[in-house]
Amino acid sequence: MRHFVDRPSDLFREAVRALERLVEEKGLDMAERAFATAVWEKRREAFAKRLGVKPTTGHVCLNRLVKGHCKGMELMFPKCFWLPAANDHVSLWLKDGNLHVYVSQPYSLTLKDMRALVQFCDAHALDAVVSAGSWHFPGSTLLIEITREEG
Repeated sequence: MRHFVDRPSDLFREAVRALERLVEEKGLDMAERAFATAVWEKRREAFAKRLGVKPTTGHVCLNRLVKGHCKGMELMFPKCFWLPAANDHVSLWLKDGNLHVYVSQPYSLTLKDMRALVQFCDAHALDAVVSAGSWHFPGSTLLIEITREEG
């Protein structure tokens, strides 16, 4: 058995065996859903703690991070900024009462998506981090964090 920890505890081994049984009896998808169900909330909390942020209850639009406001609300969103690609399961987060990070959690990124993301960030003085730390269906989605460039 391959372990991703140096000294797996009995509880760890028990959890692995339970997931392996779930794969055998119900399939890989169900085991992945069980894992995601077990960790999603803690991943979301860890994200918020790492950045010192909390989710906004307001309209989620990248324009709010880029320009500080969005007029799309009155116009049924035609003026809203969205990521040019890979815009899925989005949220906007505050730090010290100010908009700080726009999050998207897509299932994949193509080369075209990555190029569009880089071009968009360059054009709007934004920074982006892509990681495997998503909380929307962890293990199946990516986490894209977009912030204003520092400096």
